[in-house]
Amino acid sequence: MAIDPSAPYASGIRRALPSARIVVDHFHVVMLANKMVTDVRQRVSRDRHGRRGRNADPSWANRQLLLRAGDRLGDKARARLDALFATVDPTGEIAAAWQCKELLNRQHPNTPLKCEEPLNSRLPSTTTTYDTCAGCGTSSATRSLIR
Repeated sequence: MAIDPSAPYASGIRRALPSARIVVDHFHVVMLANKMVTDVRQRVSRDRHGRRGRNADPSWANRQLLLRAGDRLGDKARARLDALFATVDPTGEIAAAWQCKELLNRQHPNTPLKCEEPLNSRLPSTTTTYDTCAGCGTSSATRSLIR
Protein backbone atom coordinates (compact mmCIF):
# COMPACT_ATOMS: atom_id res chain seq x y z
CA MET A 1 0.00 0.00 0.00
CA ALA A 2 1.48 3.35 -1.07
CA ILE A 3 1.03 6.13 1.47
CA ASP A 4 2.52 9.46 2.36
CA PRO A 5 5.25 9.21 5.02
CA SER A 6 2.97 9.72 7.99
CA ALA A 7 3.55 7.64 11.11
CA PRO A 8 -0.16 7.58 12.09
CA TYR A 9 -1.15 6.29 8.63
CA ALA A 10 1.51 3.60 8.69
CA SER A 11 0.58 2.58 12.24
CA GLY A 12 -3.11 2.33 11.35
CA ILE A 13 -2.40 0.27 8.25
CA ARG A 14 -0.08 -2.06 10.17
CA ARG A 15 -2.83 -2.66 12.75
CA ALA A 16 -5.62 -3.15 10.20
CA LEU A 17 -3.58 -4.96 7.55
CA PRO A 18 -0.58 -6.57 9.25
CA SER A 19 0.62 -8.39 6.13
CA ALA A 20 0.35 -5.35 3.83
CA ARG A 21 3.54 -3.99 2.33
CA ILE A 22 3.71 -0.26 3.06
CA VAL A 23 5.67 1.97 0.69
CA VAL A 24 6.26 5.70 0.30
CA ASP A 25 5.56 7.00 -3.18
CA HIS A 26 8.08 8.96 -5.23
CA PHE A 27 6.03 12.18 -5.09
CA HIS A 28 6.16 12.33 -1.30
CA VAL A 29 9.89 11.53 -1.17
CA VAL A 30 10.60 14.39 -3.59
CA MET A 31 8.20 16.68 -1.68
CA LEU A 32 10.11 15.99 1.55
CA ALA A 33 13.42 16.59 -0.22
CA ASN A 34 12.17 19.96 -1.53
CA LYS A 35 10.99 20.89 1.96
CA MET A 36 14.42 19.99 3.32
CA VAL A 37 16.11 22.25 0.73
CA THR A 38 13.77 25.10 1.69
CA ASP A 39 14.41 24.56 5.41
CA VAL A 40 18.19 24.57 4.90
CA ARG A 41 18.03 27.66 2.64
CA GLN A 42 15.93 29.55 5.19
CA ARG A 43 18.18 28.60 8.10
CA VAL A 44 21.37 29.54 6.25
CA SER A 45 19.82 32.88 5.30
CA ARG A 46 18.74 33.57 8.91
CA ASP A 47 22.19 32.62 10.20
CA ARG A 48 23.91 34.82 7.64
CA HIS A 49 21.67 37.90 7.77
CA GLY A 50 20.00 37.59 11.16
CA ARG A 51 16.59 37.85 9.51
CA ARG A 52 14.28 36.22 6.99
CA GLY A 53 15.09 36.40 3.31
CA ARG A 54 14.09 39.45 1.27
CA ASN A 55 13.57 40.12 -2.44
CA ALA A 56 17.10 41.48 -2.73
CA ASP A 57 18.68 38.35 -1.22
CA PRO A 58 19.90 35.96 -3.96
CA SER A 59 18.91 32.85 -2.01
CA TRP A 60 15.35 34.12 -1.65
CA ALA A 61 15.13 35.46 -5.20
CA ASN A 62 16.27 32.08 -6.57
CA ARG A 63 14.28 29.87 -4.20
CA GLN A 64 12.18 28.37 -7.02
CA LEU A 65 15.34 27.53 -8.95
CA LEU A 66 16.50 25.39 -6.03
CA LEU A 67 13.28 23.36 -6.23
CA ARG A 68 13.45 22.65 -9.97
CA ALA A 69 14.76 19.29 -11.10
CA GLY A 70 18.43 19.58 -12.03
CA ASP A 71 17.98 17.65 -15.26
CA ARG A 72 15.47 20.30 -16.38
CA LEU A 73 17.80 23.26 -15.85
CA GLY A 74 19.09 25.03 -18.93
CA ASP A 75 22.58 26.46 -19.21
CA LYS A 76 21.54 29.90 -17.90
CA ALA A 77 19.61 28.44 -14.97
CA ARG A 78 22.48 26.12 -14.06
CA ALA A 79 24.90 29.07 -14.18
CA ARG A 80 22.58 31.04 -11.85
CA LEU A 81 22.45 28.08 -9.49
CA ASP A 82 26.24 27.72 -9.47
CA ALA A 83 26.59 31.47 -8.81
CA LEU A 84 24.07 31.19 -5.98
CA PHE A 85 26.07 28.40 -4.34
CA ALA A 86 29.32 30.36 -4.78
CA THR A 87 28.02 33.64 -3.35
CA VAL A 88 25.48 32.89 -0.60
CA ASP A 89 26.43 29.42 0.59
CA PRO A 90 29.77 29.72 2.41
CA THR A 91 29.23 26.50 4.38
CA GLY A 92 28.07 24.47 1.37
CA GLU A 93 24.90 23.42 3.18
CA ILE A 94 22.48 24.65 0.53
CA ALA A 95 24.47 22.95 -2.21
CA ALA A 96 24.63 19.69 -0.23
CA ALA A 97 20.89 19.80 0.43
CA TRP A 98 20.22 20.43 -3.27
CA GLN A 99 22.51 17.54 -4.27
CA CYS A 100 20.73 15.23 -1.84
CA LYS A 101 17.37 16.31 -3.30
CA GLU A 102 18.65 15.60 -6.80
CA LEU A 103 19.84 12.13 -5.81
CA LEU A 104 16.42 11.36 -4.37
CA ASN A 105 14.66 12.85 -7.38
CA ARG A 106 16.54 10.48 -9.69
CA GLN A 107 14.91 7.48 -8.04
CA HIS A 108 12.60 5.66 -10.41
CA PRO A 109 9.01 6.70 -9.62
CA ASN A 110 7.72 3.16 -10.09
CA THR A 111 9.89 1.69 -7.35
CA PRO A 112 8.41 2.98 -4.09
CA LEU A 113 10.44 3.05 -0.92
CA LYS A 114 9.46 0.77 1.97
CA CYS A 115 8.68 2.75 5.12
CA GLU A 116 11.11 0.57 7.08
CA GLU A 117 13.88 1.11 4.51
CA PRO A 118 16.30 4.04 4.96
CA LEU A 119 16.25 6.42 1.99
CA ASN A 120 19.98 6.09 1.47
CA SER A 121 19.71 2.31 1.02
CA ARG A 122 18.12 2.80 -2.39
CA LEU A 123 20.27 5.59 -3.73
CA PRO A 124 23.02 4.94 -6.23
CA SER A 125 26.33 4.68 -4.39
CA THR A 126 25.05 4.76 -0.82
CA THR A 127 28.42 5.79 0.60
CA THR A 128 28.62 8.79 -1.73
CA THR A 129 25.04 9.78 -0.95
CA TYR A 130 25.55 9.51 2.78
CA ASP A 131 28.77 11.54 2.54
CA THR A 132 27.02 14.17 0.44
CA CYS A 133 23.91 14.46 2.56
CA ALA A 134 25.04 13.76 6.11
CA GLY A 135 28.78 13.75 6.39
CA CYS A 136 29.63 17.22 5.13
CA GLY A 137 28.37 19.37 7.98
CA THR A 138 24.86 19.84 6.66
CA SER A 139 21.94 20.65 8.89
CA SER A 140 20.00 18.19 11.00
CA ALA A 141 17.17 18.46 8.46
CA THR A 142 19.46 17.07 5.76
CA ARG A 143 20.79 14.32 7.99
CA SER A 144 17.32 13.28 9.13
CA LEU A 145 16.06 13.04 5.57
CA ILE A 146 18.42 10.22 4.68
CA ARG A 147 18.04 8.24 7.89
